[in-house]
Amino acid sequence: MQLANCPRCGKLFGKGVRSICSQCVSKIEKQYDLCWEYLNEHPNATIVELSSETKVTISQIEQFITEGRLSIRDNPNMGYPCDMCGGIIRGGKVCKDCSDRLKTEVKNLFRGVPGSENQHTDKNGKYNIGDRLVRRGYRKD
Repeated sequence: MQLANCPRCGKLFGKGVRSICSQCVSKIEKQYDLCWEYLNEHPNATIVELSSETKVTISQIEQFITEGRLSIRDNPNMGYPCDMCGGIIRGGKVCKDCSDRLKTEVKNLFRGVPGSENQHTDKNGKYNIGDRLVRRGYRKD
């Protein structure tokens, strides 16, 4: 067993199966129980309401959802932000619009569509995938 500092609280612990200490695991489990109980009593709650009522951070609630521990299937108002635009989604990491935009940008990049290399922003002023690749050094303009 190797010793490590817990990334959540900084305490030294024996790193094994889990990457955080047992005290932090207990705290997370208590937070999960609070969320689960609240959602059972209030199935129409939103993620913001759940967070404010249970004092569990939205990012922790999102983690419970993405891990499959909290089901949003039975909670029609529950959703979490898209990683790209911040719009509310009920599954995956990005919304359909962002996914479609990414697919189009990648197709344009690899097809060599004229103008795609120099078009750095979309109509909303966001950087496109080509600019991101240039900035990260994967591609030269």
